[in-house]
Formats: sequence, C-alpha cells, structure tokens
Amino acid sequence: MSRTSWRVAGIGVAIAAAGVGCFFAGRLTAPTRSGGYLAGYTDGQIAGVEQGRLYQGSQSLLPADAKSAKDAYAKGYTDGANDAFILQFDGGWKVDVPYIVTVTHASNGITYRFSMRDLMEPGKSYYSCAKSVVCAR
Repeated sequence: MSRTSWRVAGIGVAIAAAGVGCFFAGRLTAPTRSGGYLAGYTDGQIAGVEQGRLYQGSQSLLPADAKSAKDAYAKGYTDGANDAFILQFDGGWKVDVPYIVTVTHASNGITYRFSMRDLMEPGKSYYSCAKSVVCAR
C-alpha cells in the first residue's frame, strides 16, 4: 500500500475509534431510568392498560351504549383495584412504606391475591429462609 492509502486507512480507523468512544461516553453520562422516570412510566402503563381494556369492551357498541359501558367499566376497574388491597387485609395499609407480600393464585376468574403481608422494619435484614417465606434478623 502507498503512503496515502495508509494515511486514509489511519484516518478511517481514528474516526471509527472516536465514534465508538463518543458512543460509550454518551452511555456513561446518560441519566439513569429511576425515581421519577420509573414512577411516571409505571403510571402511564397502568393508565394505558385501563384505557385499552375500556376501549376493547366498548368499541362494538353504539355511542349511547358505549358511554354507559365505559362509566360502568371505570367504576368496576376502580373498585377492583381497591379490592385487591382490602380482600385479604381489611385496610390497615400504610402508604410510602415497604412491605413484604406473598402473592398466590386466586379463584372465580381472579388471577392473583395476597396471601401474606408484613411491614418491613428499619434495621432488620431480610432473607429467603424457605419457599415462599421471608425471615428477618
């Protein structure tokens, strides 16, 4: 190869290396997807599932019937979400504190239910000590 060919090849390698370096620098300095981002993403996902199911259940109805169906569905959806926390444990949930919960199969067309809940306490170490059991020390 001629001296010019080596220079062109060297420049090409240098440009490629710079591109790879810039890519990794960008990845290292990109914001992490935690905190507010994850909360917003989860809220959006939950709202999207609710709206999608509402649309599926009413898309074949006439407009007058669709309004009643949407209202009934929204009420049932809210009641169901609230019942998920009340059925096994009648209230008593504290907000913004961590819990350990065990989810099990439910019945009558309901997929899951809570079978156990325990409020996590500061200063304790939690570990799996048996199948479906969490112990603390």
